[in-house]
Amino acid sequence: MRKIPNLRHVTGLLALLCYLSALSDVALSKEENQATQGAALAQEFTHAHGAGWSIRLSADKKRIISVVGMSSRSYGKQPEEAAHTFLKENAKLFGLRQDLSDLRVLSHHSSNFGGNIEFQQVVNGLPVENARLQVNLSKDGNILQVVNNYAPLAPKGPTTPILSKEQAIDAAIAEFLRTTPPSLPDIRNKSDKKFTPVPRSELKLKEPPSVENVYFAIEEHPVLAYKIMVTASYPPGRKEFIVDAATGEILRTKNGVISAVSGTGQVFNPNPVASLNDNTITDSSVPNTNPNPYFTVLLPDLNDPAAGPFFLNGPFATMQDIDSPS
Repeated sequence: MRKIPNLRHVTGLLALLCYLSALSDVALSKEENQATQGAALAQEFTHAHGAGWSIRLSADKKRIISVVGMSSRSYGKQPEEAAHTFLKENAKLFGLRQDLSDLRVLSHHSSNFGGNIEFQQVVNGLPVENARLQVNLSKDGNILQVVNNYAPLAPKGPTTPILSKEQAIDAAIAEFLRTTPPSLPDIRNKSDKKFTPVPRSELKLKEPPSVENVYFAIEEHPVLAYKIMVTASYPPGRKEFIVDAATGEILRTKNGVISAVSGTGQVFNPNPVASLNDNTITDSSVPNTNPNPYFTVLLPDLNDPAAGPFFLNGPFATMQDIDSPS
């Protein structure tokens, strides 16, 4: 006798397939909406400032996080005033407050080549350590580059520290000892760098750790934290730690910068398409033979690489992680 399928099972399976199909449609629709929104942002920016820009958007496609190119007009030869005017005009595109009331000027550099203004976001009167905007301008006041690490979402977590400063210092020192070898490493030696951490009892601090109350952005939400600098002669090192003021988690570690150096670099200004007047150039076909339309520019106040790791970072040079290594 032929067995008849259980109709309830068949109906349930069909319902499940319909549900999964609906979920797929919703996800696809969300991606399509984000793509459309991102394209509209880019189009609005290029409509206002001319073509030839390289534009990067946030993961949710709701704001611009970097642009490289050259604005079609000058914003004046006073870099700070020019940067303020440009950001106010484009606050919505970059996800900023319209009045820029939570931004303060962190640094200001000018040279014969142009200007650089770096802003830092402030929440409840405290700096957001990793929420900064960098604006680079030509000597004539045209915008060349904006790097936007602003944290647009509301603060998360407590508004007053749960950990005391002493507890945060203990967490920073423990991380310093865990990550700092007893002697300075030979940067030419690429072998295994494992080491036995120095015991706390043998730590020799050069000075008491400095402590500041700050915020630190996590997934675009500022959270309350401590910024602690530990400087020691044994093990030798100078490191800055961001410690979560609620949990004691180490949010970021940076080798302390004791001095700055200057250098020069060759760059496209604003980009190879404009420099060569060739719209056929893509990111995979940039000319790599001489003569190239390079401009030599000064790179002042770069991070000193003496202690490593090596990052090209300064007022006119910013490394951005665009793609994962292959």
